[in-house]
Amino acid sequence: MTTIGDNLLFFGSLSLISLTLWGTLLLFNILFPAKVSTSAHLVESSPARSILFGFLYSLPVLIITLILVNAPSPVIKLLAGLLFVAFVLCACVGMAGLARMIGLRVQSLHPKCSALSANGWGASLLVLFCGLPFLGWLILAPVALCLGFGLFVSSSMRRITAPRASGVS
Repeated sequence: MTTIGDNLLFFGSLSLISLTLWGTLLLFNILFPAKVSTSAHLVESSPARSILFGFLYSLPVLIITLILVNAPSPVIKLLAGLLFVAFVLCACVGMAGLARMIGLRVQSLHPKCSALSANGWGASLLVLFCGLPFLGWLILAPVALCLGFGLFVSSSMRRITAPRASGVS
């Protein structure tokens, strides 16, 4: 039997997590523009490959986290929690690229929209769809999290090359 307090706790927690995720996506979009734009380009050019790499890169981290969280020592459980938080933060950098791609599509529909508001709309749409009951919680959010981590790892492996100066050497 659930009480009104249980429902308020659940929906309040869901609202705060969504608001925090939205703010994190916007912040990472501003703090790491090169990595986020590389992630946006990767997900736009090859989405299936990005999802596959995301699951392949996420699987070892999640398995190690599950093993560590079941250890009897509280210190090891704390390390498992910190590993999971680091995983989510890295995934948020890649998810910011996905939000930027969505924002660019929104901006193409409404040209007077600024880049910041387009990124805000992209992050809002991503967070709202991941917050949908059942479909979002069980399918979209895990796929977005793994995709984001895969985009983060893939964009970290790529070199950001500066344009070469043309001249005679």
